[in-house]
Amino acid sequence: MVTVSVRSSDPMSIGAEDLIHQLSPEPNAAYTVNETLTTGSLYAFLKAGSDFFLAYVEGRVVGCVGYRKFPFEQTDTIAQLRLLLVNPEYRWRQVATALLREAEQTASRRGYVTLRAEVDLNHTAAQHFFEEHGYSRVPKYGPYADDPMVICMERLII
Repeated sequence: MVTVSVRSSDPMSIGAEDLIHQLSPEPNAAYTVNETLTTGSLYAFLKAGSDFFLAYVEGRVVGCVGYRKFPFEQTDTIAQLRLLLVNPEYRWRQVATALLREAEQTASRRGYVTLRAEVDLNHTAAQHFFEEHGYSRVPKYGPYADDPMVICMERLII
């Protein structure tokens, strides 16, 4: 078993940008719906009242996760999980779990009650991961409402 260290980070840091650009095209790296990322979209994410974390194993950046205030409803109690990515070499080593738990705990301390995530319909391993961590399917929302390839999930984090 490896020791995973999770630390708060700037999504625009070199380590974060390198990891995101390396893993974004890798379908098995993403636990949440993959999105096209640019420096501008990372900056917008940062401005949206978000937190972002990197996971390290033996000093190497191997994963990341972020969350932001839920943008599709007028609410201060729901956060949206984004960019849960893990280097495929480190899957099944508790990296995703460590990242998810840090995001949940930090979001809860900041006053969020619910954390939502969007998962690719074809990524059954990601669906099972979220279910194993207490997430349930919910009706689709926002831009995912009519997307047949997306499953929306949420969990109470209080």
